[in-house]
Amino acid sequence: MVELAAVARGAGAEQLVAVATEALRRADDGVPFLEELRRAAALDRVKLLAGDEEAALAIAAAQRALGPGEPLVLLDVGGGSTELAWLERGRVRSLSLPLGAVRLSEACVSRHPLPRSELAELRSRARGEIARQAAAAADVLRPGAAVVAVGGTATTLAALDQRLEPYDPARVEGYRVARERLTDWVERIAALDLDARAALPGLEPGRADVIVAGLVILDEALLALGARELRSSGRGVRYGVALGLLAGQNPV
Repeated sequence: MVELAAVARGAGAEQLVAVATEALRRADDGVPFLEELRRAAALDRVKLLAGDEEAALAIAAAQRALGPGEPLVLLDVGGGSTELAWLERGRVRSLSLPLGAVRLSEACVSRHPLPRSELAELRSRARGEIARQAAAAADVLRPGAAVVAVGGTATTLAALDQRLEPYDPARVEGYRVARERLTDWVERIAALDLDARAALPGLEPGRADVIVAGLVILDEALLALGARELRSSGRGVRYGVALGLLAGQNPV
């Protein structure tokens, strides 16, 4: 981080701002760690975001991409948790699910290719957790809200579907994937060993072992929300922070 901060300063950055999310919220020493990082890297500001602040920043970034006023549900599959956020009567609402690509893989996957029983267990666990908590967001979709999926699982899906090599963020941003297509990708990748997955155009080799679980979470979330498709986006919380700073809103 110290080296990255030096590079940013050398490139002319006027402010260096860092935010932390779920991992440090769960850590006993999250705030002291963040403050030590601020001192070591000479950052201007740091903040440990609360869950609702994280959701609001991500929603702001997604709305900028879609256009003002368009209803949306934001879906962010991480390594240890999955976040859903949406606007209801002008207020941000959010849910944090104890599902993540790494967490679910560790719980259910023993080998690759995945046995059918393990793929079924992935789906069962994801479906049960999402169904318990996501019903509140389903009503948002009835007027035709978009599901915007951010994070590495979603952008990898968009890259896979377009066979992007090298990766092109401009072609990933806003790319639409139908749920039927997503389900096909789950089945196809689950049937491959790690080497075959890593060779797929658009798939970062480091994600080969957890990508199936991540895609299952996306698939089951779309099913629970009654959505026919998702739009991928690489613009998450950090874009929301930047937009707020540029607008003088001081989000950190």
